[in-house]
Amino acid sequence: MLADAGVGHLNEQVDELIDAGVLRRVLAFTELTFSNAMIEGGGGLCPRANHVLPHSALRGQTPDEMYCGTGEAVAVDLTSRAAAARAFA
Repeated sequence: MLADAGVGHLNEQVDELIDAGVLRRVLAFTELTFSNAMIEGGGGLCPRANHVLPHSALRGQTPDEMYCGTGEAVAVDLTSRAAAARAFA
């Protein structure tokens, strides 16, 4: 995991994953004297992106749909549409 030294990346839950060998932490931008946490956490792009924007790595689901397990129909729909498109060609 490449991360800055913000509290979102330096906490007990992340430390447990690192201690278990699941992740390896590499801190970047340790010399910064400011944070974009206010933008990420409060009404900036991040909440909207998690709820609205589909992501190709999540098979068309939004991050919220993937996390909550509510977007499986999206992935199934995309798979069936792709198969139909291939059959048409």
